[in-house]
Amino acid sequence: MSNLFWPIRQIAYAVTDVVAAAEKHHAMYGSGPFFLAEHVPVENFKYRGQAGEFDHTTLFGQWGDIMVEFSYQHNDGPSQIHDMFPFGSGKSGLQHVALIVSDFDEALASFNKRGYETASQFYVGSAGAGYDVAFLDTRELNGHMVEIYPDAEPLMGAYEMSRKAGGNFSGQPLIQKIQF
Repeated sequence: MSNLFWPIRQIAYAVTDVVAAAEKHHAMYGSGPFFLAEHVPVENFKYRGQAGEFDHTTLFGQWGDIMVEFSYQHNDGPSQIHDMFPFGSGKSGLQHVALIVSDFDEALASFNKRGYETASQFYVGSAGAGYDVAFLDTRELNGHMVEIYPDAEPLMGAYEMSRKAGGNFSGQPLIQKIQF
């Protein structure tokens, strides 16, 4: 088996308050601006092969050459986030890094063949206007999950929006609301 290589495009933290986390990150590192998407539409959520629900808010922005994301899961159901940070525990931290892959199914199979279970898989957006997402449980290897998704719109649009805004950021407004 050959090595897998896709550059890390995003580093993501599970937090209890996405806005407060972004404000602290900005104050420390100068990251931003940030884009806030509340209750992101998710379809066909499966946690370790079983149907479930995943209600989450995400806030993302640019941190130099990489995107940084802060997310919060609103519901208490099992998920890739709650595997690491149980609901109601008040705990937060590095949850995953994200990779954009050229062939989603092939990348997913490659991780699985190496023994890294699919923690969750779902579709973000509405039918025909979103993208597939999978979280691979690589905690044994590197202490966090790996998220994969394809090079697809509107995802690439979000990355481009973040990159452009980060390059022209003058400090205000720090957080802007968006919808997926």
